[in-house]
Amino acid sequence: MVLIPFLYEVLLPKDHFSMINLAAPVGYGDPTFFAETLQSCYLPAGYTSDVFWTLLVAKYHGWPGGASSIAVIIVGICLFIVAYKYIKWRITASYLAATTVFSMIMYVVYGGDALLRLCFHLFVGSSIFLAFFMATDPATTPLTYSGQCIFGFGLGVLTVLMQTYMNFLGGSILALVIMNLTSPLLDRAGLQKPIEEKVEKKLPKGKQFETIKTTSCIRCGACMVVCCHNLSPILIKEAFDKGNSKVLKKLRADLCDGCGNCTFVCPARIDLRNFTLRAKASLRTAKN
Repeated sequence: MVLIPFLYEVLLPKDHFSMINLAAPVGYGDPTFFAETLQSCYLPAGYTSDVFWTLLVAKYHGWPGGASSIAVIIVGICLFIVAYKYIKWRITASYLAATTVFSMIMYVVYGGDALLRLCFHLFVGSSIFLAFFMATDPATTPLTYSGQCIFGFGLGVLTVLMQTYMNFLGGSILALVIMNLTSPLLDRAGLQKPIEEKVEKKLPKGKQFETIKTTSCIRCGACMVVCCHNLSPILIKEAFDKGNSKVLKKLRADLCDGCGNCTFVCPARIDLRNFTLRAKASLRTAKN
């Protein structure tokens, strides 16, 4: 909380000439003149535009990714379609849902125009850009599904509260900084039930089998990052389980040298090295 005044000065774009009082009725004809104030924050002097056009299409300010909310939504949806297995869409969905719900709560408390208040909280500043891109960063967000939902919910609540009571148009960015600090704790929420699996020990004079606990893949991508040959061990495992030799060739499973880095870093404790080497052997057998 000590850093909030500093962040306020650093993150607030210099072209915001006036502030909006959200702890009051929001509408076109109310005493706060919300729509006019909003346009004076965003638009050059002497330029007029519909407030919804301003929020959705042509925002004039310095927030990252804030030039056009419609463009951000289109690109974000396309990215989700292309890489849906690796994008943490639960954070985006829970963030948008929480922002919508708490915007309506503020509407009930203070009155005014519900749609105008909702559009403000969703599309002002970098809120919509954060929902699709910044909030789904794999390095600073929870790994578990439940943790991701809680993360997105908390992000939405903090965004609405900061923008309403702090007059901080970039509340979503500061909320993300705060929620990132909770990621280690949220990783403990919704841990998947372990699955017992028997693996062969390779240590001399060791037991023949050792029981370890593994979980389903959480799509963290750690195995791909540490692979010496830029392979995708988890995708190779899935293709090997399905017996799909064509996919194994495309994934270049034959390049694996058995370093074991993928198995070492896997938080689900999946023996990716063993599966990848078996896939490599199956490709050689099919080739011969």
